[in-house]
Amino acid sequence: MSASDFHYRAEAARRAMPYLGIAPRGRMSLPWPLIAALIALVDALLIGSLTTAVGHAYYVSTFADSTNLDTHIRLGSMMALLLVAVFAMTGGYRLDRLARERFAPGRLAASFLLGVLMLVALLFLMKASENYSRSVVSISFAVGLPLILLVRYAQVKLLRRLSQAGWLETQKLLLVGEPARIGEIERDRRLAQMGLDIAGRVELAGRPGEAQFDAQLARVAELARSLDPDGIVIALPWSDRDAIETAIDSFAALRSALYLDGDPYLRQLAGTGDGPLGSPIGIQVVARPFSHAHLAAKRAFDMLLSAAVILVSSPVLLVIALLIKLDSRGPVVFCQKRYGYNREPFRIYKFRTMRHEADAGFRQASRSDDRVTRIGRILRRTNLDELPQLFNVLAGDMSLVGPRPHPIELDEQFAPLIAHYARRHRVRPGITGWAQVNGFRGETDTTDKMQGRVAFDLHYLNNWSFGLDIRILVMTVLSVGAYRNAF
Repeated sequence: MSASDFHYRAEAARRAMPYLGIAPRGRMSLPWPLIAALIALVDALLIGSLTTAVGHAYYVSTFADSTNLDTHIRLGSMMALLLVAVFAMTGGYRLDRLARERFAPGRLAASFLLGVLMLVALLFLMKASENYSRSVVSISFAVGLPLILLVRYAQVKLLRRLSQAGWLETQKLLLVGEPARIGEIERDRRLAQMGLDIAGRVELAGRPGEAQFDAQLARVAELARSLDPDGIVIALPWSDRDAIETAIDSFAALRSALYLDGDPYLRQLAGTGDGPLGSPIGIQVVARPFSHAHLAAKRAFDMLLSAAVILVSSPVLLVIALLIKLDSRGPVVFCQKRYGYNREPFRIYKFRTMRHEADAGFRQASRSDDRVTRIGRILRRTNLDELPQLFNVLAGDMSLVGPRPHPIELDEQFAPLIAHYARRHRVRPGITGWAQVNGFRGETDTTDKMQGRVAFDLHYLNNWSFGLDIRILVMTVLSVGAYRNAF
């Protein structure tokens, strides 16, 4: 594995980091999702009230008509919802845009104009444009734009003060590397202003391959699992390539984002600039798969949907259990140990689809495998054998969607052979995944087959969204690819 294998992305810490974490000592911090929701609510109320007031005043002054208040309220509500949606889609409620960057009126004005144009297009497509005055829309835009710019400017000023005072949630960082550079980072007074909090430090000594160096990297992994930092900063000279690559490999399975601190020599050459921790150059090596808010939302979605499916499918589960019992002797549910999040082992549940063999060694299922029972073959081809894993989801061992957990024997076999294989363990494994719905399932008897599966898993990690999760769930049931290579 080479550090150059990673997709490096240099960007300022204000842009690169999600700014979620712990509160300053002795003080309650304000969670950013709550602040963003409040700002969006203010925007919606401001735009909706303004449009309603403009419409009502226009019709009263022009037509002496005060009976269309409900029409103006509907127009104001539509404009408010569309504009807030556009602001959100263009990143207008991101903390780095509001509390860390300079005020950008041009970006906000462009989003406002786009929202108004979308409203006009929507009214035209709904054939409802004759019900609403173009003059009201135009006046609302002309008055609303400077008003929203003024309010946003005041919000940005307030958020910056809160950020500098340490009232906004910070990002926890774990510092790893040379003692001198770690000390420089810890003494930097700008950390609190940038939304950063040092959660721990591990000084590295020795060389890769030496017992002392390896023990220190193991200590970092132990700390990361207990502290769950948002980022791990590797503070080593860029010339020490072996140490950097060894550190990256050791941390690849952790959920934290990985950063290379700016090289001292390059900082000296650049002289000025603004990157992670105030240095002019900083590189994000591996991004954190999900923010804390995304993790909480994904977990809530998993629990609600899995509980609902268990409730609805309980008669099917009972019928399948009865058929398995009648078809062959042995337990109904098959349990196997696999690696999950952070490479922690857990027991995965499946309906038993093979003949029960005591003390049987590990052997992958293959096409026309004589161990598969008659009922088992149907269950495997229809994916119904995976239904008991809904209980794994409720227990917190798995997610509905994620990289599929492999038998431990396969993990041990392929992890040293495939670059970035360990990154699959940075999230909870899934009942289904992007690789499975694209046909990468079944026997993995070659490195090429496993490499293709891992590539799809990494694509999922790098491009996750709720929309992608929903798409994968639908494809698991309806697409032909999800049943390909099922045997």
